[in-house]
Amino acid sequence: MRWILPFTLLLSAHAATIVVPGTSAGAEGSINQGFPFNIEFFDRDSQRYQQLYDAKEFSGPMRITGIDFRLDFEDSPFSSTLPSVQIDLATALRPTLSTTFANNVGPDDTVVVAQGPLTLSSAGTGPANGPRDFDIHIEFMTPFFYDPAKGSLLLDVRNFSAGSSAQFDAVNSTSDSVSRVASFAVDDPSGTADSVGLVTRFDVESVPEPGAGALAGLALAAVFARRRLRR
Repeated sequence: MRWILPFTLLLSAHAATIVVPGTSAGAEGSINQGFPFNIEFFDRDSQRYQQLYDAKEFSGPMRITGIDFRLDFEDSPFSSTLPSVQIDLATALRPTLSTTFANNVGPDDTVVVAQGPLTLSSAGTGPANGPRDFDIHIEFMTPFFYDPAKGSLLLDVRNFSAGSSAQFDAVNSTSDSVSRVASFAVDDPSGTADSVGLVTRFDVESVPEPGAGALAGLALAAVFARRRLRR
């Protein structure tokens, strides 16, 4: 008898999505927001923007492969290309945001979208009164490995050359799990902090706990050893 074992199933990643704040997954946010992509509307030539996501919204180590936003229900479908944007992810150094950008960035800071043109669009589908669909997708060039046990998640966007998009769905509450700090120019070392944040959907893949691969290998070795003894 020949055994075919599901070895790839033991070690493969499982794709899923996580909406933060989770309470906004099926509900329209309380406000809309133009930062950090619709900044021309606010007469800004560039901007640095950081958004903090509380670790409690996530569970277990994961690989983040992209992010999705949704159009505010009062805005219209759009398609635009921003001239120059860079996006980083990092494990935050602090549980709350400092107004000094450098104080928030952990040592695992990763450029997930390299500086260059960024095309954004939304068909505006979804209920008329919201929430709209998460169809404003940004695929990461480099996935980010995130372990919420090590701290909250930091989104760090540098918009070097303005551009316009639309107003995205957002929330503003001191009791939710998102907050932001935003500057008037991309080179500013600090910005203004508040409790506003974009409603964000993360495209994630769960990953095996450290040592899971080795344990799976030992289990397979034991199975094959038993088979040999029974011949």
